[in-house]
Amino acid sequence: MQFWKNLLDIRIGITFTSYFNLMKRIFPVSLILISLLHLTGCIPNTSTQVPSTAIPEIFPDYTYVTVPSTIAPLNFTPQDTSYTAVIAEFSGTRGNSFRVKGRKNITIPKNKWTELLKANKGDSISVTLKILKEDKWIQIHLFSHIYQRTSH
Repeated sequence: MQFWKNLLDIRIGITFTSYFNLMKRIFPVSLILISLLHLTGCIPNTSTQVPSTAIPEIFPDYTYVTVPSTIAPLNFTPQDTSYTAVIAEFSGTRGNSFRVKGRKNITIPKNKWTELLKANKGDSISVTLKILKEDKWIQIHLFSHIYQRTSH
């Protein structure tokens, strides 16, 4: 061990203790930076979108459907299997919007769905689908509107 301490002192010009203290300070910072870089790499970049007017087939098909304001989440799966990821954006004309990400299907969280329906009762909800295909995000306005009946 003494050999390595002396080698560090001769070659670098710092003592083993000061080198060790420096590494103790640098390590946590570098660990945090590497973690942040990893996390930002996992977030899909949808800024390069290609708009499309083609409406993809989904199962079940909810296009132009009137739904009651108390219905369970309308989960669906696009039928085109050539994509690698899918994002659905739900928004109401009176507010409350959210995004759902998936690899092959869209599973809507019940609490977000319920809040969206409550805020937009009797109004319309818009669903936009973004599909990652061949390293390009294709944006499709999936449903024109889902009109909700007001319950009595």
